[in-house]
Amino acid sequence: MKEFYPIDLIAPVPLHISRLRERGFNQSLLMLWKWQGDQSKIVPELLIRTRPTKSQVGLSREQRLNNLVSAFRHNSDFNVQGKRILLVDDVYTTGSTVHSCTLPLLKSGADAVNILTLARA
Repeated sequence: MKEFYPIDLIAPVPLHISRLRERGFNQSLLMLWKWQGDQSKIVPELLIRTRPTKSQVGLSREQRLNNLVSAFRHNSDFNVQGKRILLVDDVYTTGSTVHSCTLPLLKSGADAVNILTLARA
């Protein structure tokens, strides 16, 4: 990764605590723990899911965007000012989840947020 684009922090898309309890794991975080790259850059708590949201399955793009309004915030315990962040999610469908995650990071001063997903639906 370093050869192509320097990354300062790596973060999974977070689940709300209720969904995490229900599921028992965060699939995006599991992907990161299996990654052979520099795991010291992984910050699981960089983003916080502020409220539970409906499942995105079956929703239109507009419904997905509305479903995720203010659903994520940057955890101010971690400085992102001038940082290049890699955001990891399992599936990219309409981009509404990664869009909603990217906004608070950029508003907090991140230099760039790049996206890595396992699949596109």
